[in-house]
Amino acid sequence: MTALATGFVAFTVVVLIWPGFGVGWFGTEGSAAASLPDAFAGERLQYTLSQVVPLLLFLVIGLLFYALGAKTRRAKG
Repeated sequence: MTALATGFVAFTVVVLIWPGFGVGWFGTEGSAAASLPDAFAGERLQYTLSQVVPLLLFLVIGLLFYALGAKTRRAKG
């Protein structure tokens, strides 16, 4: 169950970053580009950056806190 939930969350994150990912899977028809709204044309890079930059910031902050907590973790044994 944990693996299924983790996979679902990972797939959801990928779809948020790259809309249209997965179109044509599981017997559906169409292409990823055709599934996007017309207003999305030419905006893919800006949209992708608006999704990826915050995710990267969260990862960097998490790694920073992990590194800062290393001393405490070592002290507790």
